[in-house]
Amino acid sequence: MHFSRINFKVALTITALGFATVAEAQTSYSISQPLEDGQFAVVNHGRGQSFTVSAQGQGAGSLGGATQVRLDDVTFMYGQTFQATSAGASFSRLYVYDTLPSNLTDLNTGVGALYTSTSSSSSGFFATHSFTSAFVDTSTTYYLFYNANQQFRYSFATNPYSGGRIWYRQGPTSDWQMTGGADQLDAYFVINTSVIPEPATFSTLAGLAVLGCILSRRRRTQSVERSTDA
Repeated sequence: MHFSRINFKVALTITALGFATVAEAQTSYSISQPLEDGQFAVVNHGRGQSFTVSAQGQGAGSLGGATQVRLDDVTFMYGQTFQATSAGASFSRLYVYDTLPSNLTDLNTGVGALYTSTSSSSSGFFATHSFTSAFVDTSTTYYLFYNANQQFRYSFATNPYSGGRIWYRQGPTSDWQMTGGADQLDAYFVINTSVIPEPATFSTLAGLAVLGCILSRRRRTQSVERSTDA
């Protein structure tokens, strides 16, 4: 009897540990170029910023060996409040590409984009664009491009973010180009992601929960059998 009680307690502990660990396995990871370093200008025909997840910049969190993360939201800093409000409106969509669009017409309509922002909002100088079920590799360079020209801030510092560059149009009718000519300048941005454990890790954690359920069920079955015999 004493041994059975111990088994039951162990089962409950394993079950709780398994489910709690699965729930907490997802962790936050951000990539950023500081939103204010005292050296900035405003690009008038900005289209976006490229980034690499493993190049964290001034972000926070750890990848912990993960090879893929879920892209949650992206924030850009604008020159004026009304510009950020415009960017936060539904007509200003943010696309995610893993290769450069072949032409500006395709970019304006999102042709070839991996993901499109599902909602947008603004607060002061900041516009934030959220994504749903958008998964990106940690070692690939991606391009965050707007469907319309934007006026967001960029840094004068030399290559402040090593994982990408700001992209802009030279004029209203030209294609986009990178500023500085050689990966020199970057927008002020913050990219928030969630680190998802590898499938093998999930299997281990889920296995703990299942094992606990099995032991718990076995304990209940034995209790019913003893009651019936009595």
